[in-house]
Amino acid sequence: MRYLVLGVSLPFLIGCGNSIKPNADLTAAYLNDANLKQSDLGYANLCEAHLRSADLRGSNLTHTNLQDADMSKADLDGAGLSFSDLNGAKLISANLIGVDLSFADLGGADLTGAVMSSANLKQANLRKANLTHANLSGANLAGAFLRYSVGWDKATWTGAYYDPEYPVQWPKGMDPTKFGIVEKKRAE
Repeated sequence: MRYLVLGVSLPFLIGCGNSIKPNADLTAAYLNDANLKQSDLGYANLCEAHLRSADLRGSNLTHTNLQDADMSKADLDGAGLSFSDLNGAKLISANLIGVDLSFADLGGADLTGAVMSSANLKQANLRKANLTHANLSGANLAGAFLRYSVGWDKATWTGAYYDPEYPVQWPKGMDPTKFGIVEKKRAE
């Protein structure tokens, strides 16, 4: 496994402002505790990156490869992660309030204790994701794939909603109404 030491390489990766050059390869980079607030990391390869406790508030991470990345305790408040690959990522106790995870692949991700209130999970894949003690209150679940997720019965779902036009694939045995999940139709 290779590791990137950013103190040496960062000037070659950063473009104008707070953005990473398009298609930057930051595989296994150590970015723990990094201040990447409002950064443009779209389309970057952050596979196996170490982003523990990183400040990514308001950052653009759309179409970003974050497979097996460790983002535990990272602050992603208001970040955009649509179409991102978070397969196997660790998001333990991460702040994902208001995050756009539409069409994201969170298959096998560890979301234990993550705060995902008001997150957009439209068409997101959460197959085999660990949702133990995750807070999904007020989250948009339209078309989300939750089947085979684990710990869903220990998560907080109050006020989460779905649109019947975009069927949700619920975990086996889950009655959404018992968890405070409501049907919300699109405004005409």
